[in-house]
Amino acid sequence: MVYNGTPNSTSNSPSNNITFYVYDQNGHLLPWAALDDEGAKSVPRMCMACHGGSYTAHTSTTTASVTGASFLPFDVPSFYYSQANPSLGQDQQQEAFRQLNLLVKAANGGSQPAASQTAQQAAIVDFINGLYCPDIHGGIFSHCATPVENAGSKARDIYFPIGWSGSQKVYSELVKPYCRMCHMAQTPTFFNSSDLTSTAQNFACTLKDMPHAEVPFGGPAAFQNNEKTIPSINPFIDQQIDHTHFWLDSVAINDLKTALNISSCQ
Repeated sequence: MVYNGTPNSTSNSPSNNITFYVYDQNGHLLPWAALDDEGAKSVPRMCMACHGGSYTAHTSTTTASVTGASFLPFDVPSFYYSQANPSLGQDQQQEAFRQLNLLVKAANGGSQPAASQTAQQAAIVDFINGLYCPDIHGGIFSHCATPVENAGSKARDIYFPIGWSGSQKVYSELVKPYCRMCHMAQTPTFFNSSDLTSTAQNFACTLKDMPHAEVPFGGPAAFQNNEKTIPSINPFIDQQIDHTHFWLDSVAINDLKTALNISSCQ
């Protein structure tokens, strides 16, 4: 993911132009990528599902363009870490992740006044600040001694936006694991609880168009393990599973119903 254009520049690229590149193991440029068991998907469309932005197709006089996409932060506590190699544990990689998150903050206007940031930038910057300086009551702790700018600062897993105060349970059990990381760069950003409206009900409960990621869909496809086939638990891969249930996480579904004050979903 390369940031090409800048406002008021002499570049031929549009301002805030982003280019997504995918290479194979031999360094050959590819027009697609396969990030899960659903197979190859076209670039940049697949990238924009999480990074956001607007796509303009190429014409006889202009090249294809993606504008307004966002570099996404690294949600350090959410990753799986090596159990076999102690040097690849979370604690051992905290400083590397801090440096990456500092770059992402800068790329999203972290040094600019909040009023000049887009809604997506504001959500991303707040998340990064809150990852390192979380306030237990929501948002960012103002007297924090370990901001992302300080070497040695470590990410913590207790952040939730101040706009979700009073609805922290819904945020922690629904938005955080299923929606947060992609929607930071989308509309709505889920930066405030008011973003979880009838629109969410329509996409998640009626159209069954959300969430998009494979893990919320229900996990990986069937695979071989010691000569035994482990069945798929993904309803979008295994055709034998009831497709009326979009998530397999009943807690998330119940939290969504409670938040939207509806009796059924999926």
